[in-house]
Amino acid sequence: MEPGKNPTLDFAKRLVEYLGSNNLPKELIDDRRLRRDPEARSEDETLLAHYHEDSLSAIKTVRFLKDFHLYKAAPDRKTKNESFLRTAEIFRLQGIKNYYFLLQLNNPMLQGVDPHDPNITNEQSMMVFEETSTNFWYFLREVVRLKPEHPFLANRGNISFIWSYLNHITTYMIMPRQQGKLQRNDSKVRVKPKATGPYITPRECWKRIDELVIGDEVIDRHGNPCNIIGIHPQGK
Repeated sequence: MEPGKNPTLDFAKRLVEYLGSNNLPKELIDDRRLRRDPEARSEDETLLAHYHEDSLSAIKTVRFLKDFHLYKAAPDRKTKNESFLRTAEIFRLQGIKNYYFLLQLNNPMLQGVDPHDPNITNEQSMMVFEETSTNFWYFLREVVRLKPEHPFLANRGNISFIWSYLNHITTYMIMPRQQGKLQRNDSKVRVKPKATGPYITPRECWKRIDELVIGDEVIDRHGNPCNIIGIHPQGK
């Protein structure tokens, strides 16, 4: 086939060159199920097969850079969920070329539309329903509310875990401290009561997180008191 005769093939070649992915595997996920012989493909046919491969064919959720072109999607850089913008920037700084996959938006008419706004039109409601049905990143970023006024907060740990799940990769996740294992301000932790004597009430043994101050003693997992030496602002 002459260059320029197949725009999809030309795009796929440019994308492979940009990504530096010169050694694509011959065999695809569905080859065995569909009883296809991967060795019978030419190089161009193998490249096109990778471009069109979609193991999530029931939905249109971007996992790879080619998917933006395949689904005619674009990143929503104006989302109000700043945690997704911060996480995308972290991925960019790590050298991930498809760093904005989690900002995917299939329908550009939904940019700036709050799906929780009681005043959205019926047409917008239907667009939100369609986008949510096909775009898992939009569902997490714009629709999910863990509590009222508490959106899903993205970080590189939970987004990487979900990306692996969408790619059928068996995964477990260990997250270090300060990576987003969020507790609400009204959550209670066990503290060492300051009062002494035989009549200490349960209320004196527990304290809300937002009421803790430097000098309080919280009880660790071994039952030992630990001094609070610093309080840091959260959510920034």
